[in-house]
Amino acid sequence: MKHLTTEEQVKILKILAEREIFANGNGRMLFALNENENADLFEILPELEIDKRYVVKVAIGFGGLQQNENEAAMYKDHHDYYPLAHIYYSGKYLLIMEEVDTEEYDDYDMYDYADYDEDPMDCAANYLDYCCSMDSDDIDYENTLKDCAERISCMQALNDLIGVTSDNAQIGYSRYQKKYVAYDYGFNPGESVDRQTSNLSSAIRDADFLNTYCLQLVEVIENDINDDEFRNIEHDMVKDYYSEEEYCC
Repeated sequence: MKHLTTEEQVKILKILAEREIFANGNGRMLFALNENENADLFEILPELEIDKRYVVKVAIGFGGLQQNENEAAMYKDHHDYYPLAHIYYSGKYLLIMEEVDTEEYDDYDMYDYADYDEDPMDCAANYLDYCCSMDSDDIDYENTLKDCAERISCMQALNDLIGVTSDNAQIGYSRYQKKYVAYDYGFNPGESVDRQTSNLSSAIRDADFLNTYCLQLVEVIENDINDDEFRNIEHDMVKDYYSEEEYCC
């Protein structure tokens, strides 16, 4: 995992300010990075391989900073032993990670069966029998059972590492590691939710606001604004974006 310099983060944010996100959570927004989408970022980070697929995670507010920090620390300390998506570059405001494949299963539903003490195959069988009503004679049953067991095993490992949280159901298949991994492991269930989320997470879907926010981050970085000042800026942006009827501060 390499460190993103201030200059690199600024260059990336100025480009992303004009682009579209493909997903966001309560603390981060995601941009695709591959040879077809945002490929100009490869010029800033030439060590990335253009034939691979990545995502750029950008912090939304102070909560996003906390999640980025948690995720980078988790990866640094535990990626050799736990199923975590690769982080290639980390910065205070940005992370660049591998893209993983998500599939049709409801992993949040499956998470209820990721019991600490049970064998993953038994958990998977219980899940399939109860939720999917699959006949054990079905030709795909054994492969489906194995697939679900691997997912549940990943969830159990994350429960052990991070603590119990349904966020541990955010897993996908890594085509580079050839296994299921967590793709979002920045939320710490031992910390306050308020410190790890942002009220700007809905506003960020507005293209005009996205542009404004990314350029505001550029200003924050270039002026070395501290976390307390950043939280004040975030609070003002929330008040400016939402009317009193829509949001109460």
